[in-house]
Amino acid sequence: MRSRIEALSCRDATRLVTLYLGAQLGKRPTLRLRAHLAACEECTEHYRASVHLTASIGRSRNNDRRTVHRALRKHRFARLAAGLNGRGKSPFWQLRLVLYPALLLLLVTQVVRKTVSAGADCLQVAGEVHVGIEALEAGARAPLFPGAWCRTEPGGSAHLSGAIAAELGTDTAVLIESLTPPRVRLASGELELSGAARVSTALGIVTLEAGDARVGLRAGVLTVATRDGQVRFLGPDGARDVAPGRPLTVTE
Repeated sequence: MRSRIEALSCRDATRLVTLYLGAQLGKRPTLRLRAHLAACEECTEHYRASVHLTASIGRSRNNDRRTVHRALRKHRFARLAAGLNGRGKSPFWQLRLVLYPALLLLLVTQVVRKTVSAGADCLQVAGEVHVGIEALEAGARAPLFPGAWCRTEPGGSAHLSGAIAAELGTDTAVLIESLTPPRVRLASGELELSGAARVSTALGIVTLEAGDARVGLRAGVLTVATRDGQVRFLGPDGARDVAPGRPLTVTE
C-alpha cells in the first residue's frame, strides 16, 4: 500500500525550501514540499523568490559581474562628489560626468553579450525531469543558469545543450555552478559529458579538457571513464590522468 504524504505547515515549508536549494533534502521531504507548494500560492512565491536569489548569487561569482558592481559604485561616488564639489572645478571634472556613464554602458553591453552567448538549457528526454522544483513536460526545454538544479527521477533522462553539453542518466542531480567556463556539481547519478567541462563531486574534481567523459556517483562510489577524452581527476591523494578504456574508481 502506498504511504500517505503528511502535510506540511507553511513555516516548515519555508525551512525546507532552503534545504532543497542546497541539495540537503531527502526524497520523502522533497515530495512533501512539492505537495505543499502545489496547494499554497504564498509558499510557491517564496520558493520562486529563493530560486531567483540563488541564481543572483551564482551569477555574482563571475568576474565580469564583480567588475560591473565596482564600476557602479565608482559611478555613484563620482556623481556624489560632483554634486558636492563640482562648482568652481575645471572643465575636465565636468567631463567625467559624461565619461563614467558611457564607460559603464559599454561594460554592461559586453557582460550581456557574454551572458547571451553562453546560454544553456535542459531538454526532457524521458521520464520525470525537474529544473529547480518545476517538472518539465514531455519534450520541453528550460533555461539553465548558475545556481540552478537539474534532476531526473528514476527512469528519467535529460539532455543539456549550449554552454554545457551533457546527458543526464536516471536518478541524477546536478547543480550548474558556472556557464563560462562550464562547471557543474554532481550530487548523485550519472553524467556523460562532451567537450571541455569540470565536474565537482564529494570525492574529488573531474576535469575534461577535450573529447568525452562519463562520471558516475552512486552509494559513495565515484567512477570516471572516457573513450577518447583528455580527463584528469583531482582527489585527496593528488591528481591522476584517466586513460581511454581504463575507468577510474574512487570510494569514500
